[in-house]
Amino acid sequence: MVFVHLLREPLEEKEAALESVRRYVVWMHACQGRVPLVSRIAEVKAIPGYEEPDGEDGEEENEEIGWAARYEAPNGVRLDSYVASDYDQFFLYENGVLVEQRQIENVA
Repeated sequence: MVFVHLLREPLEEKEAALESVRRYVVWMHACQGRVPLVSRIAEVKAIPGYEEPDGEDGEEENEEIGWAARYEAPNGVRLDSYVASDYDQFFLYENGVLVEQRQIENVA
């Protein structure tokens, strides 16, 4: 059971996972802005717009985990972001849609 595993996870590992999520969300936003809030969510399927990975037949237990994050752009606009992970890769969801492409930095 995933929940029991979370209780046993050392604090350092939990903090490292939260920091990885923060860095990923900022990276997807062209390394601009910040993520002041990240929290683990109990059920990855609760992520708005969540899509199960291809090849899932529903018989195996879902190994994905998820987080809710608050992204703040440099101009102060806030956006609720969600990150799902299958332990190999992160997937960003915003506005109920999987974000498939990283934003490009604006060069002045």
